[in-house]
Amino acid sequence: MFTIHHWLRQHGAALGCAKFKVKAEDFVVTEELGFEPSGAGEHIFLWIEKTNLNTAFVAEQLAKFSQLPLRDVTYAGRKDKYARTRQWFGLHLANRREPDWSTLDIQGVTVLSKTRNDRKLRTGVLKSNHFDITLRDLSNPSTTDIEQRLTAIALNGVPNYYGEQRFGKIRFATEHSDTSAAAGEALPGNLALAEKMMGGEDIRNRNKRSLAISALRSWLFNEFISSRLMLSNF
Repeated sequence: MFTIHHWLRQHGAALGCAKFKVKAEDFVVTEELGFEPSGAGEHIFLWIEKTNLNTAFVAEQLAKFSQLPLRDVTYAGRKDKYARTRQWFGLHLANRREPDWSTLDIQGVTVLSKTRNDRKLRTGVLKSNHFDITLRDLSNPSTTDIEQRLTAIALNGVPNYYGEQRFGKIRFATEHSDTSAAAGEALPGNLALAEKMMGGEDIRNRNKRSLAISALRSWLFNEFISSRLMLSNF
C-alpha cells in the first residue's frame, strides 16, 4: 500500500553519492519564529539547542522537570533527531514558580536563552527554518555536472518531497504485513505505524499517533507531487 520508491525525479538520476549526516554538525537547523516574543506574560519561552534528540522527547523531559502536564509544553515545529537544531519551546507556567533552568540536566540539550510571552507557542507559527548542510566524500560527478544541475534547479525548482525526516527509519515490510509493499521492499517505520492505524489498530500514545498521521499526510503529498510531474511531462 505505502510504496515509496516510485516517485519521479524532475532532473533525472542522481549524479553521484555522498555521505550525509556523518556527524550531528553536518545537519544544523535554526528555527525562526513568525513573531517576536513580548518579553512578558505567563508563558516561558526557551531557546534550546538539542543534539541527536527528537523534539517530542525534549518536550516530555521539560514537562517532567517543570512538573507540568505535557499539554502545557509546546513547540512551533518538530526538528530532525539526528542533527544539531535550535528551536523554541513554550511552557505555560501560569502561577507556578519558574524552575531554575541552570539545573536542567538533559544530555544533548542546552538552554541558550529564555524569555516570556503573553500567548501560547502554537504549532506552525514559523517564519522559516535555516539549514546548514555538509556532505562528505562526494563521489563521481564533475564540478561542471554539479553546476549544470544546480542551474537547472535554480531555473525550474525541484520536487520538495518528504523523506526520512517525516517517514522515519527504514524497516522491512515483511516485519509488519504483506499489504504494505512487495515482500522485502523497504518500508519506513512511521509509515508502517500509519499502516497499522489504517488497518484499525488503536495507537494510544499521542506522539506515536501524531507521527503516524503526519507520515500518512506526507506520503499523500508525495503522491500528488509525483502525479503532477507525470502530467507535466517534466
